[in-house]
Amino acid sequence: MATPTPTVPVVPRKDVTFTTADHIKLTGWLYGSGTNVIVLSLVPTSGKSS
Repeated sequence: MATPTPTVPVVPRKDVTFTTADHIKLTGWLYGSGTNVIVLSLVPTSGKSS
């Protein structure tokens, strides 16, 4: 196990939108590369038209 680094590595980020089976839209950001993918700030946008 490597020790946690105090700095956050710079990784590609892109906005993503998910649509659930209930047609609820979730928007968030994808961080990471390869298999290290983290989805942050998922917020339901159901009922909002953009």
